[in-house]
Amino acid sequence: MSVSRIASRYAKSLFDLAKSEGKLAEVFQDIQYVKQVNELPDFASTMKNPLIKEDVKEGIFDKIFKGKVQKITLNTLMVMVEHNREAFLNDICRIFIVLYQEENNISTLTLTSAFVLKKEQKDAILQAFQEKGLISKDIELKEQINPELLGGFILQYKDMVYNASVKSKLDRLKNKFSENLYNKKF
Repeated sequence: MSVSRIASRYAKSLFDLAKSEGKLAEVFQDIQYVKQVNELPDFASTMKNPLIKEDVKEGIFDKIFKGKVQKITLNTLMVMVEHNREAFLNDICRIFIVLYQEENNISTLTLTSAFVLKKEQKDAILQAFQEKGLISKDIELKEQINPELLGGFILQYKDMVYNASVKSKLDRLKNKFSENLYNKKF
């Protein structure tokens, strides 16, 4: 079975269970915490190591997460260990976060600019896209700096990319000028 199918099944199961118990927001917080812990190199390599026994991994989950996450989150982690799925923990967390954001109409955007934008500039850009209905009101914004853009910005949302960078405009002009619009007819 593919990694995405495995991760989707566990994430969807936890999502549905949390939603039915009315603990979706709490489990979302848990998953963010679990994802942070899983990004620690030693923890991630331990979970991916097939030589470490199931009971040892369950003990690690118990020590780290017991009392800090919801019971349904901890139980899901234990089920993952029972079925040797703990190596997919990062993918499961990522998919759960996407499901939560879709459920709550939260847009995850990546705004890339040539320099650090002021708050007013970011707000103006986001408001323009919200007014056109392209993004929702609730936003999770990731910012990146790329000096090669020269100016302007690139906004990425799901499969949409809006490129308003100076570099892209210069590239378009360069392509226009490279076309031979004038053909001599002798």
